[in-house]
Amino acid sequence: MKIAFVDVGGSAVDGFALCSKFCEENIPDIELARLTAPDLLKIPVACKKAFNESADAIVAFATASGEEGKALDLVSAKILDVEVEAAKYAFFVVVFTDERSHGSLQAVAREKLEAALVELVRSARGGAPPVEAPQPEMPLPGLGTEPQEESSGSEPLAEEHGLF
Repeated sequence: MKIAFVDVGGSAVDGFALCSKFCEENIPDIELARLTAPDLLKIPVACKKAFNESADAIVAFATASGEEGKALDLVSAKILDVEVEAAKYAFFVVVFTDERSHGSLQAVAREKLEAALVELVRSARGGAPPVEAPQPEMPLPGLGTEPQEESSGSEPLAEEHGLF
């Protein structure tokens, strides 16, 4: 499986080195290829390029400040567009520079990247567990599980079903 690692030049953490080490130790059949975008807003373009160059999946990584929230929202939306167009997975991992208070920035990045890699490989290989909707302990009103009462027609629909 070929995973493209897309990052931004001048990032505060070398995420590629972290991912390479993790893959060598835990997922040896992964081929990891790096593409570096010149700035944050070019990450979606690099993702599209990676898919065009036969990547099976992508981990896109960026370090950012909280002030870059609007740019991150845009990048995330565009990565989703690329992902849907290619019908392949692209995981976007962001480490905020103020997360330093939770440990070193590198440790936070390692944790997030490793979790993304594990989930990406599980999903791409079809190994993700099925998600089952929780079953309510008691039947929900109005779903045909209790006897229907005759309505006099004078009660509003919302009160009849107790939904509002």
